[in-house]
Parts: sequence; structure tokens; C-alpha cells
Amino acid sequence: MPAGSSENSLSATFLLSGHEPTSAGFALHFPLRILIAEDNYINRRLLVLMLRGLGYEPIAVENGRECLQASLGGAFDLILTDLDMPEMSGTECAESLRRADVHVPIIAVTASDPDIAQEMCALAGINGYLSKPVDFAELRRILKETSLRKWVTERNLALANLSPSTPAANSVKSA
Repeated sequence: MPAGSSENSLSATFLLSGHEPTSAGFALHFPLRILIAEDNYINRRLLVLMLRGLGYEPIAVENGRECLQASLGGAFDLILTDLDMPEMSGTECAESLRRADVHVPIIAVTASDPDIAQEMCALAGINGYLSKPVDFAELRRILKETSLRKWVTERNLALANLSPSTPAANSVKSA
């Protein structure tokens, strides 16, 4: 970080931007384990601060290779990745994850033209994208949707695993 600057100055800039990062309860209502892959320090810190302001504790890495390693070794519910990074791009990372049968939602965070980004994302198996600079309301929408999809999937799996002879299964059928 440049001399004389601090995390507090980044926080102050974020707070002055008009967003409401004080809603720390958001993550309690929409829990997610989030991985950020971004090579630019400032962009990475801003994403971390935005997510922390919502109550999340994201893990942040600097490139696609680190993202791939972390994703294969850990359980994440969402990956936010830059597309253009050294060592391994976000699209290369996404393609590798899909080949490894990892189906965690991946959202590109990019400054690319929206039409180009949409096509690149679709080809790589990326689920969507956020344009830079990141719109706080759009980020919240994606987090909420991802968390709700996760909950529905987990709930459906739990219901599918109930056998007809268990008391819980009987109460579900009779409800």
C-alpha cells in the first residue's frame, strides 16, 4: 500500500460514496462463503471492504491460479473474479473449475465491454458479471440471489435424502 495511506482511508472513501455498508446483518440473512480473485490491490480491497460492510469475511487471492487452488481445496458458495489477471485469467480459472466438476457460481467483475464480457463469461462457464466500478446494489442483488439458490438447493437435497420411514419424512408428507 502506498506510504501514508491506510485501510481506514479506503473505508472513508467507500463510506463517502453514498453506499450503506453498515448493514452487517445482511450476511446473517444471506450467508455465503465468498472467494475473490483480483490482481489489482485497490479493486481487491474495495471488494473486500464492500463485503465486510455486509458482514461477510471473504477470502481474497491475487490471480486465477490461486483462485483455482483455493476453490479446489475449500468450500466456497460464490467466486467473484476479475477476467484479466496474470498467471491465469478468470476465464481460464472458470474453465478449469468446470472441467474439475466444480459448480460453484462464478461472477466476473470486469471493466470489459458488457457485450464482450457476456460472451466471454458464457463460453467459460461463468454465471454472470458485474461491471467495474461495482454497483453496491447490484452486488447485494447477486449475493441475495446466490444465497437463496444455495438454500433452495440444500433444502431440496435434504428433502430428497429423507426416507419414508423417518419421522421427519412422515411429517413432511403429512404437512
